[in-house]
Amino acid sequence: MTSSKILKFGTRGTTLAMLTFVTASCDLSGSQAVGFQDQIEVGEQFLQAGQYESAYSILDGVSSNLSTQSQAQIAVGDSYLRADALLRAESAYMKAAELGDNLHAEIGMGKVALKRNNAETARFHFQNALERDDKNIVAWNGLGVAYDLERNHTQAQNSYRQAISLKPDHYEAINNLGLSLILSGNSALGMETLTTLTESRLDSATTRLNLAIALHIAGLQEQAERLATSEIAADDAQKIFAAVTSYTRSGS
Repeated sequence: MTSSKILKFGTRGTTLAMLTFVTASCDLSGSQAVGFQDQIEVGEQFLQAGQYESAYSILDGVSSNLSTQSQAQIAVGDSYLRADALLRAESAYMKAAELGDNLHAEIGMGKVALKRNNAETARFHFQNALERDDKNIVAWNGLGVAYDLERNHTQAQNSYRQAISLKPDHYEAINNLGLSLILSGNSALGMETLTTLTESRLDSATTRLNLAIALHIAGLQEQAERLATSEIAADDAQKIFAAVTSYTRSGS
C-alpha cells in the first residue's frame, strides 16, 4: 500500500501549489502475528467511514492487546498514518521502538514528519533507518522526499536512484525522481521518466498529474491541460500550473 505526500510550495506564507510525492508503507510481510491484520482492516474501514470512535477502539485495542509485539504497533501506526491521525501514529511507532523495532519505527516517524512538512526531522529519521539498513528502499525513497521538501533536489535524486538501484521497477521512487527532475529544471528528463512510468502504470493518477506538470513546464500547454483535466477539475489544474510557474521562476 502506498500513501501520498503533498508538497506545498509557498512564498510569503501563501501556499501556491500541491504536488504529489509517493511514499510506501513498511514491508512487514511474513512477520505479522496471525489475526490482528483483519482487525486493523476493520478499524480502517471505520476510519474511512468517519466512525472514529469505533475505529480508535479497535485499533487501540490491537495495540493494547498485542503490547509486546512490535509488528502490531507498526501496523497500527501505519493505519493511523494513512488516516492522518498523526499523534496516534507517532505513539504507535514509539511503542515499536521501545520494543526494539527501531528500523520500522524510524521509518514510521519519518513519514509522520513528512506529513507535518517537517523535512529536517523526516531526514533525521530516514537517515537513522538507513544506518540500520542501508538497503531499505522505503527509507531511501522517504529521504528523497525530505530532501525535495528542502529544495535539495540533487540529494533527493541521488536518494531515489539508490532506491531504484535496489529495485529497478520501484514505482514510488521512479515517480518521485521524475517529479524531482521537473522541479530542478530538468523537465525533459523528468517528462521522459514519467512518460515511461505512465505507460507501465496506466492506473496511476499521480503519475499522470506529474507528467502534466512536466508538459506545462515544457510549454506544451494544450497537452498538459488535457492530461490534467482527465484527473482533476480544470480550475484546480490551472491553480497547480500557476503555482508551478511561480515556483520555477523563484529560483528553486
